[in-house]
Amino acid sequence: MNRSRAVGWVAMLCAGLLPGLVDAAAVDDPARVARAAQIVAQASRPDEPGCAIGAYRSGRALLHTAFGLADLTDRKALTPQSVFGAASISKQFTAAAAAIAAEQGYFSLDDDIRKILTELPDYGHKVAVRDLIHHVSGLRDFNHLVKLTFKPDLYRDKPAILKLIARQQRLNFVPRTEFSYNNSGYLLLAEIVERATGRSLQAFAADNIFKPLGMTHTYFAHGAPPDVLRAQPYSKTAAGWQPTAQENLITPGPGGLMTTVDDYQRWAANLIAAQSLLPGGKALQSRLRETALLADGSRTDYAFGLETAPYKGNETLSHGGSGLGYKTYAMIFPKRALVVVGLCNNGAYADSLVMAVADALLGIPATVDSSNSVTTQRSSMSDLARFVGFYRDPQLALPRIVSVRDGALHMVGDVIEHTLRRVAANRFEASGVKGEFEFAAPPDGSAVSPGFRQLHPSLSSGTSRFERIEVAQPSAARLQGYVGRYYSAELDTLYEVSVAEGRLTMRGGRDRPSIQTPAISLEPMLEDEFVSLEHRFIARFVRDRQQGIRGFKASAQFGWVRDIEFTRVEDDAKQNGAD
Repeated sequence: MNRSRAVGWVAMLCAGLLPGLVDAAAVDDPARVARAAQIVAQASRPDEPGCAIGAYRSGRALLHTAFGLADLTDRKALTPQSVFGAASISKQFTAAAAAIAAEQGYFSLDDDIRKILTELPDYGHKVAVRDLIHHVSGLRDFNHLVKLTFKPDLYRDKPAILKLIARQQRLNFVPRTEFSYNNSGYLLLAEIVERATGRSLQAFAADNIFKPLGMTHTYFAHGAPPDVLRAQPYSKTAAGWQPTAQENLITPGPGGLMTTVDDYQRWAANLIAAQSLLPGGKALQSRLRETALLADGSRTDYAFGLETAPYKGNETLSHGGSGLGYKTYAMIFPKRALVVVGLCNNGAYADSLVMAVADALLGIPATVDSSNSVTTQRSSMSDLARFVGFYRDPQLALPRIVSVRDGALHMVGDVIEHTLRRVAANRFEASGVKGEFEFAAPPDGSAVSPGFRQLHPSLSSGTSRFERIEVAQPSAARLQGYVGRYYSAELDTLYEVSVAEGRLTMRGGRDRPSIQTPAISLEPMLEDEFVSLEHRFIARFVRDRQQGIRGFKASAQFGWVRDIEFTRVEDDAKQNGAD
């Protein structure tokens, strides 16, 4: 990086030449900074994996610290200079690379992706390059496609994963009709940049983003040797801390970026500076904040790898990441010239820690202890029974189970159980969940709520609606009717459906009988519809005109993959593609 340009950039940032600043200097209040430092100190566990935390205003570090270990084997401590996998924070850099490549004339963001990715099928609807950026393409998520094959060993390189994506004959939804977070889109976006420019994503991003900003420890890791400052990622198990595989190096784009808190702040500061050091200048800054226009005329809050939803009344650009032991979260407050970023190798709490630090610096009071809410709930426990039940999103078949225990409502609908805290008569919130849950009032003559809405803080997540249902109770004879073998051409895999201890179970990858795959135990929802909350898996069986079972449609991650078709086959049939 040219030294004179670097000096000018730092001077510009330190002078606070940023548009629309509102009370930005208050962020520097020593009492606020001390409170933020105390929050980080309370989170510290010196003998465990941990985090690097950075908070900066106008390029000056307010908080610049780290706690925990980079490597448990050699007891190497984390420092603010440690290099972490950015996980999905990578997406904003992939999106910026695509925007710059488009500006340089390699392709248009409005091009049909099949213009470059010629192996993809015709979905009956145009998928534009910009649809990949904003998660409105309707493509199925490749991570969960791989899981559904039960053959992960076959998808350990990018060409194999691209073939799996190309094998999909259908979209989850018509492009630009809804938002659904999607890693396939960013894998294909990176591939478009590489094919169009003739360069790797790393090489293109290095010349157009990392080098101009002086990000000396940031790189897309595919093909790169491990950085000596890299923090080893860990996950906590029943057996203790276990090292995980390094950030997925075979699919740069949706992830794969390695960075530091200082390097990220250089990128973030440039996003909101009065002048930009990147190709495209101010026009690129504006482009990276553009959100998607949906078919119904509404806009999402997801821009170019950046969420633009406000945070507690503050204009914010943010994004988090989760992958293989790395947890990351970054928040940019343009009008406060404030950047707060947390990079962790402990598989936990990056987002909550970053938000708590941001709250302290912004002067937002700490959240009231939840015990007060629990006390309020206990005093009106008899009132909670009307919310108890099994609820289902009719569009995605998303389930939510609400129960009452120890004087409080509990909700299960994912791997995690949440305790609900009352904020109004029919509204509740839960730690770690964005938005509130608003239950409908019971209709006349009923003692129970007919449903609820999950009110997300931004349209990028949408408003989910759940209806109360009566759970089906299929007889033993009816369960036997589902037993059989089912094949999916899109996944090139065979499933076996059985009944064990009165429950329906599925095993995938049965065209490889030498591989013993774990069984998925399914619980009934509606008639012919079953769910596994543990595996985030839904199967809806389809009947023929004679009411026999002819197949089922599988969905995963509760909407990221929808309606993969499986066809029932004879037990002795030889499957195409069997390994």
